[in-house]
Amino acid sequence: MDAGHEQAGALAAEHLVQVGARKVGIIAGDPRVRATALRSNAARRHLAAAGVEIAGGVVHTGTYSEMWGRTAARAMTARVPDVDGFLCGNDQIARGVRTRQDVERAVAAVRPDTPERSGTYGAAARRNARPNYGGGQEYVSSVAETVVGVMIEKRESFDDLDALLSVDGVDFVQWGPTDFRMSSGGTTAEIDRARGELFDACDRNGVPARIELADLSEFSDLCARGFRHFSLGIDIEMLFGAWKQLGTEARKILQTPAVVLS
Repeated sequence: MDAGHEQAGALAAEHLVQVGARKVGIIAGDPRVRATALRSNAARRHLAAAGVEIAGGVVHTGTYSEMWGRTAARAMTARVPDVDGFLCGNDQIARGVRTRQDVERAVAAVRPDTPERSGTYGAAARRNARPNYGGGQEYVSSVAETVVGVMIEKRESFDDLDALLSVDGVDFVQWGPTDFRMSSGGTTAEIDRARGELFDACDRNGVPARIELADLSEFSDLCARGFRHFSLGIDIEMLFGAWKQLGTEARKILQTPAVVLS
């Protein structure tokens, strides 16, 4: 049974056409896999018919992995700086693609869809639109004031920090050390150095850093260095700690022998 690989490739290409991409990089997986050729060739034909340029003029094949997605995207943006979209062979490859364009699209997604703002956020029956449907000036202003933060968790994002932090509309950056350790395979010392490099990049670009803290052991020193934005604790851990304390106290009460006065 055919899984509809050609249709999948054409649908993905049509999405890029609809969002206005003009130069697209195609990052495919293993060329020995039949689905790879079916998807990428169908996508290439659809993009060409719509007048969209293929970055580099070829389909880039490799492996079905995040690492390949990172490597290919980094190499492609270095050779073709104005690439404005990526078509990836599967979700693993796509997870490895993290570029300046990702940040630009994220900012646009929360900016109002007006000629002045050039965002993609339209009218919607959400809490900030009540009691009406939205679309008025007050609604547009509230959407325009949305605070935008970028989480730096992936190696490919870290390697292109200055480009990401120079995107207009980024209000703060948050460091994700655990995810960064997973995606980079770094040691504790390397993760600490990377955090310092991130802070330096934030200073260069005038973008505040928001720092995750599990406790207050570093709080005073970080405040003395000028940091003012913090994420203190994790909700699940806070709830676990509170429930554990309440449960421990309740167990003590239940285990205490009752005194019966006659």
